[in-house]
Amino acid sequence: VYTCSSIGPFNNRLKEPWLQVAGVEGRHVMFLLTDSHIVDEAMLGDVNSILNTGEITGLFTPEEQTFLLDQIRPWLSSQPNLGEGRRSAWEAFIGRARHHLHVLFATSPVGEAFRFRCRQFPSLINCTTIDWFSPWPAQALLDVATRYLEQLNLEQQAAAGVATSARTTQEDAAAAAAAAAATGGGVGRPMVQRVAELCV
Repeated sequence: VYTCSSIGPFNNRLKEPWLQVAGVEGRHVMFLLTDSHIVDEAMLGDVNSILNTGEITGLFTPEEQTFLLDQIRPWLSSQPNLGEGRRSAWEAFIGRARHHLHVLFATSPVGEAFRFRCRQFPSLINCTTIDWFSPWPAQALLDVATRYLEQLNLEQQAAAGVATSARTTQEDAAAAAAAAAATGGGVGRPMVQRVAELCV
């Protein structure tokens, strides 16, 4: 799993999984990118290119391309129906890297940024599988807390109270996060008060 933090090293971080793992070694690798990693929308332009064509124009210099192709000569020679010339070899490398590189973009659908990014970078929608994670049902939260608390040998009434508080805290935190994301603000005082009450 590879992550990134800024546009400067972003292209270098893309090269690393492509160079060593996905393209040369032929191993599967996941590139994880979250909302907090996006410091420049150009980063999503690069991700859009990877998802759409499998490569970013100008990512590799001609010298780097030559070095990569030299490293995978044995693999290239074993490929049936591979055309002649450097371009065919490079396309085979890109195909191999694309097959082995998996991009995971974790983002919140709340707010205008998500809609803008979907319009600006259509491959985020057209060339991906989207997993929507819905909020947990209240009963599921309660069941998980109850099962965990069974290991602590608490009195039944105390365990039920703690489990209910854990469920309520999770629901309050999710609601506060959604409200903060919608307004662009912080978590806010009600959530801080709720946590303070639980700690007393």
